[in-house]
Amino acid sequence: MTAGAESAPPRKRRNPKGEARREHILDVARTIFSEGGYHSASIADIAARAGISQAGLLHHFPSKPEILLAVLNARDLEDNRKADDQPAGVPYLNHYIRVLDSHASDPALLQLNAMISAEAIPDSHPAHDYMVRLYRERLEGFTAALEGTFDTDAMPDGVTTTTIARWIMALSEGLRLQMLYEEEPLDRARILTEFLQTLSAFVVDKGPITPDSDA
Repeated sequence: MTAGAESAPPRKRRNPKGEARREHILDVARTIFSEGGYHSASIADIAARAGISQAGLLHHFPSKPEILLAVLNARDLEDNRKADDQPAGVPYLNHYIRVLDSHASDPALLQLNAMISAEAIPDSHPAHDYMVRLYRERLEGFTAALEGTFDTDAMPDGVTTTTIARWIMALSEGLRLQMLYEEEPLDRARILTEFLQTLSAFVVDKGPITPDSDA
């Protein structure tokens, strides 16, 4: 046995019942935060709707800020894992469009994203640092994934890969707000696809920009 193995702490066993309870709490909290934002929610509200005592809830999450951050982490974990598995370039764009399309079937998620994105702007908000880091990482990740995908030398002066990444992020977030305000369903994934297809003349990799393609 190596010295490293001897000094490693024993791995904690996860209690399936406890994990299920945590996930249920996070599902309830996500819905409540999406309805009225972070500040209008309370520990009592979340506990009551989750069907447990406040003491039981605090056993899993010691404070309301911890619940919010756990909700945001759970929201981003799966999408980030899938994005990490995607090749760069056009396939990455197609994956992103598919993710947006999947979000369309989850109104609570759309509303949570819009609510927290705006609400967390003040640095006093418990999710402020999380959102600042998230935006920075998303922009850096998008830029890296699209590096070399577009011939920026052939585009207007000043346009860089980072500029294109900002366009995509801004359009997807703006369309999310329109989805929440429009009376008629709005297909964000289709509109973003159409936007990207208008840039196809500048794409170095000529694979099709479409959510139906893995090319």
